[in-house]
Amino acid sequence: MSVGKIILMVLGILLLIIVILLNIPVRVRAGYIGKKIIFELEWFFLRLFPKKEKEEPEKDEGSAETPEEDIDGFADEKDEKEEPPPEPEDEKAEEKPSEKPDEKAEEPPETRPSDEKTEEKAEEKEEKAEKPPDKKDRKKKEEDKGHIADRIIALAEDLAAKKDAVILILDLIMKDTVRFVKKVYFTDLYIDFEIANEDSAKAAVTYGGVSAAVYNIIGTLKSLTRCDVRTVDMVCLYNSPDFRYDGEITLRLRPASFVNFIFALLFKFLFHLKKYRPILDAFLKK
Repeated sequence: MSVGKIILMVLGILLLIIVILLNIPVRVRAGYIGKKIIFELEWFFLRLFPKKEKEEPEKDEGSAETPEEDIDGFADEKDEKEEPPPEPEDEKAEEKPSEKPDEKAEEPPETRPSDEKTEEKAEEKEEKAEKPPDKKDRKKKEEDKGHIADRIIALAEDLAAKKDAVILILDLIMKDTVRFVKKVYFTDLYIDFEIANEDSAKAAVTYGGVSAAVYNIIGTLKSLTRCDVRTVDMVCLYNSPDFRYDGEITLRLRPASFVNFIFALLFKFLFHLKKYRPILDAFLKK
């Protein structure tokens, strides 16, 4: 066999392996529960993200607290052996006058207590800085950002100002997105919303809008592909600032389907660049 045929065979085998790997389904679990983002990625029984942390072996406290020397009963004998022999009295008397001036010189300064206090204060400041913010501070930050529904409305208004570009984006992605969604399986859909506002009228309006959006999305997914719903629970709380949006969903798809979707959009955009050029002008230019 020639070198060229061997190279072609190797490339063919590598290509076959890549195709097989791209057709193994990926499991993605995403959600937002208890103000925490959940994201898990599994592929071929392997957890890609987040990686499992290695568990450290537990130490035996009993063995650490009681050394072997104490258990055997030989600790006292060793301590006695290690003690230095007593010095004769004549040598001690000769050394005492010479040691007195050195002891005075080696006395610690009187400013040590103040230095220790300053070090303790610096450590206390560092501990306070490292402490996580209180719940009150978090609530204030969330109130400053605004209600989630209000932010969504602001985003919708911003998109409405760029109406022409949004229409072009929908024209670009609609057909390929529908084909891609048909190849995705949605399972374990969990929704638990507490829609609240201090103004009762605003709470009712927000509740109606969110409910309509959620049920329309679920209906669209069920009409396109498989979508298994675990639970959908939405409650409207009047005269209350405490709102909550908990949700979770699991989806399974083949990486090959996602790669085909991306390449289809890219080639379509490049072949019709003149038509879709206003998208870049609207979103990239300030």
